[in-house]
Amino acid sequence: MIDQETGEVKPDSIKNVSKKIALAMADMNTYAAKDGKNTFHQYQYTSIAQFIAHVRPALVSHGLVIVPKLLQRTDYDDHVTDVLMEYTIIDSDSGESISTVIEGRGKDADKNGNRLDKGPYKAYSGAFKYFLQEMFMIASGDDPDETDGNSGGKKTDPKPISQQKPPAKKPQSNGKGRPLDPDNVKAFLHKKTENDDGTEITTAQIGLVASKLEECFAPDDDASGKRLTVLHWLWEVESSQELTKAQAKATLDWLLKGEKDDTGDYPLHQDACEEAKRIYRQALKAAGQQEMVME
Repeated sequence: MIDQETGEVKPDSIKNVSKKIALAMADMNTYAAKDGKNTFHQYQYTSIAQFIAHVRPALVSHGLVIVPKLLQRTDYDDHVTDVLMEYTIIDSDSGESISTVIEGRGKDADKNGNRLDKGPYKAYSGAFKYFLQEMFMIASGDDPDETDGNSGGKKTDPKPISQQKPPAKKPQSNGKGRPLDPDNVKAFLHKKTENDDGTEITTAQIGLVASKLEECFAPDDDASGKRLTVLHWLWEVESSQELTKAQAKATLDWLLKGEKDDTGDYPLHQDACEEAKRIYRQALKAAGQQEMVME
């Protein structure tokens, strides 16, 4: 509710909607692939359709609705349109809502400099895309900070989703090489977390675990679902957010190489994806497999 004296939103008035947003985010992929190309400036980008397809199933599943509202529109002589949009996320069960205001800008002209009719719609789409990306923390590589001001708008290569330094130690198995079978992977992970003190996972770990596991199943449309299946089989959790800090660290030990590549990212171990796919197949076949303890 809104405090009638101060006009401020009381924290308990968004408890339900904020929880649903968090649950919806846990069901979404952390990365939206680039599916569009600007042929004039020769760079790829993530389309508004891709973002909508990315978030809509999770929003519908958790009963969340987004309502847009145009607050202001300004058309300039240089064929630029600026819009000020308000987006409200409503919990259909509790009626609680969260709103934010986003700016958008669009320009549409032909090669002779004549105004065309798509400028406003580009502004609306740009504002909505930016809202979805920021609200649900979706990485796409379309980072304004990565635009080269001297390249006419051409984007440079995106930075890694996270700069968190993962552990260098890799799983080993009684003299057996990788890829490991699912039980040995699980045994390795659980052995590394024998002294887990229950410290909560960090935000950076949540994103890195989710993105790297999904990378193993890319470009599968159900990469997010397969990632959740693997995590559940390994740790009996419903999402990466439920992992402890120690469990996330052990998972990254398993998934990643210990050294950066030329882009500054920490690449997947060459056998990690095959192991993840084996775990997924194992999880589909049956549950409750006995762990094989590694020495």
